[in-house]
Amino acid sequence: RSSDLGIRLFYSRVFTSKMFRLAVRRRFGVSASLRNVRASLAEPAPLRRIEVVVEDANVKALREKAKGPWNKLSKEEKIALYRASFPQTFAEIKAPTGEWKKVLGGITLGLAAGISLFSILRLTVGPTKPHTLTPEWQAATEEKIRAQLANPVSGISSKLAAPAAPAPAAKTA
Repeated sequence: RSSDLGIRLFYSRVFTSKMFRLAVRRRFGVSASLRNVRASLAEPAPLRRIEVVVEDANVKALREKAKGPWNKLSKEEKIALYRASFPQTFAEIKAPTGEWKKVLGGITLGLAAGISLFSILRLTVGPTKPHTLTPEWQAATEEKIRAQLANPVSGISSKLAAPAAPAPAAKTA
């Protein structure tokens, strides 16, 4: 049939395209065959989460009553059956939980603790400077660097007076 031919052409183009081959490599590995791909697409995806609900005697009695005509059920019984199958409505699922308040409070407490620890350490440890920052120590360090001729190209040692080059001899005519 012509519709079969169109579907076959569509699938042959899709399954041979470069994007599809890259997706297959990513999903199944390099050695995936087209048969494996078609088989995996035909199988349903596995369930992510299975919830087990334990029903009480009231819900079991309502389910037995619901096997009969539904117009004999009251509105409250229908709502109870619905709630037994679906514990939350979409509005209840999407309703804000207020968890952002706990997260914001935790972040604020963490920042306050960090800032207070920094301030305490700054006050108790910070006032005395290390002895290597005194002017005498820095002058001694510079003198030692000059004595060792460290970094003679562009450092402190390059600023030392270079030996004078001999002057060119003057021509006498």
